[in-house]
Amino acid sequence: MKLGLEEIVSLIVSNINAFGVEKVTVALESKPEGYGVKFHSENGRIASNILEGVAVDELSFSVSGVKLGLSPAQLMEQAAIKVDRIAIRVSADLLNSFLSSPTVKEELRRNAPVEINGLRFVFVNEKVTIRGEVRKFVTVPFTVELDFKATEEGFKVVFANFWAADMVPLPQMIRNLIMSFAKQKLSSIKELEGIAEITDDYVVINPWPKVPLKNLSAKFSSFGVKNSYFVVELGPDNKEKPAPEKQAAAEIAAEPEVKAAPVEKNRDGSMVMPLPPM
Repeated sequence: MKLGLEEIVSLIVSNINAFGVEKVTVALESKPEGYGVKFHSENGRIASNILEGVAVDELSFSVSGVKLGLSPAQLMEQAAIKVDRIAIRVSADLLNSFLSSPTVKEELRRNAPVEINGLRFVFVNEKVTIRGEVRKFVTVPFTVELDFKATEEGFKVVFANFWAADMVPLPQMIRNLIMSFAKQKLSSIKELEGIAEITDDYVVINPWPKVPLKNLSAKFSSFGVKNSYFVVELGPDNKEKPAPEKQAAAEIAAEPEVKAAPVEKNRDGSMVMPLPPM
């Protein structure tokens, strides 16, 4: 199937509508390299009962290099998407409704290594804690203080402190049991495979491996809490990406030579590209 202009716009708009974002305006412009489409929305929301409580403060991105006569697969392969700004808010009420759902309660009852009750997020002065009670011989109220950070790949949630009854550190045995259960459950969720990493101290979410868009310029610019909302913001990825043929040549040049003695430099004597940060 070869796409004309009307089919291309319909295809792009239908993908936006699939997310249920309201109040989206679409502008079409003609460029020498092909058509471009700009999308913009402010103060909207996601019209889904499942995501009630998710607000879109701003949605602004463009699609360029849109050419006529392509198949849908070719369009997705060749079109370039640049995010100018996306800002999304998620309410504490939505998250707490999930934690208090019968499904989560039953999962905790059946599989948690200790009895866990009353899980909830609490927002105070733009600080967030997870509160609840654990029972292991005795009932102990606990609090987990959370810190948030946007990273190059996604976002990070740090389990800063574990408290018992808001006064003393939670016993290490109880903390270990809670984190062991959290890691076990996270690793069992198929949808999070390859995009989530959890340790005893933090969880990192990197959603990009699940995004089926080759030419996407976007990165997480902010992740935190404002006015009882989790706020996630994305902006453009300004790193220049080499053309495919240059990238292939760079990858070949980056391969180490096979010599008897250790090789400290590439064959051209320079580093082709820096190693990613640890």
